Amino acid sequence: MQSNVDDVTETRAMRERFPKPSIGAAAFQATTIVLFNVYLLRLVLGGDISPLALAAFAILDIVALSLIGNLAVLVIPKEARVGDPMNDRVALKLTILVLFFAFFVAIYYASVQFDAPPMARFLHASSVADAFTQLHIGQPLLVSAALTASVTVQDLLRWRRSGGLFVPGYAVPGAAKFLTLMVTPIPAVLISDQFLDKGPSAAAIAWGVTYVAIKCAFELLMLAFQCSKALDAPADGDRRRGE
Repeated sequence: MQSNVDDVTETRAMRERFPKPSIGAAAFQATTIVLFNVYLLRLVLGGDISPLALAAFAILDIVALSLIGNLAVLVIPKEARVGDPMNDRVALKLTILVLFFAFFVAIYYASVQFDAPPMARFLHASSVADAFTQLHIGQPLLVSAALTASVTVQDLLRWRRSGGLFVPGYAVPGAAKFLTLMVTPIPAVLISDQFLDKGPSAAAIAWGVTYVAIKCAFELLMLAFQCSKALDAPADGDRRRGE
């Protein structure tokens, strides 16, 4: 019975944190999504960012999201956290995260093997800092992390004022990041393989364009979900009380 009450409370908190945005707000968010992905696409088409770099960006973007989210909830009482069933299992939670990221590092590493020159430079870099610099993802990664951090700080300030359950604002865009991370490798490899006969550069561009297209599509899809009535639907407890 307690879990049902908790589910109703969490659903209500989610609806309150993610209300259906106005047309202006939705248009602004959609424009922000498209502009950021056009920026990434320009880097891909210009040869400034390789499939290896995009793979690193996809993984490090989730790492940054997880780091910011886990640091933020340290100041939130356990009973006020939403969707964190492993509050008291820090070691298990950390182990799962490490295994999760290790799995996708292996998957993405396999998917960009054709990207030989950037891969060779990356593997033979003189230091970790040098390897990261060669990827040219510092600026887009910083922008993405800054947006997540900004939203999280605003959520913390809002929670301090109003109390209740803490619902992080990165939950919806974070879902798009996870979906992109999980879905991208297979279609990116299948499409880039069709361009290998035209040279590694063409295959690299095809891989990059596929990644950006999938990323943009999932982000717009999650925005459309938020704009729909899905989050506005009454929870079971609310529905029963209205009957």
